[in-house]
Amino acid sequence: MSLLTKAVVKRMKEKRKNLSISLRDLQAITGISFSILSRYERGVVLPSAHTYQKLLAWVTGKPIPTAPAPTSIESRVAALENRVLALEKRK
Repeated sequence: MSLLTKAVVKRMKEKRKNLSISLRDLQAITGISFSILSRYERGVVLPSAHTYQKLLAWVTGKPIPTAPAPTSIESRVAALENRVLALEKRK
C-alpha cells in the first residue's frame, strides 16, 4: 500500500472514530461495502481507483470530480442536423 493510500485510509479510520460512526454507517454514507471498508482499515486490500476517490472525497469533504457524460451518436447526429438546418435557413 502506498504511503498516500495508507494516509487516506488512516484519516478515514480516524474521522470515522472521531464522528463515532460504525463501518456500517460509513457504508451508508459512501456506498462502499462494509466488508471492503473493513479490509481497507486492516490493510488487507487496496482500494480501486474509483473507491479511492470516494474515500478521499469523504475524508476531505470535497466532491468527486465528474467527467462530462459521453454523448451518444444519435445526439451528435441530431445536433449536426440542426446545424445544417440552421445554415440552410440563412441562405
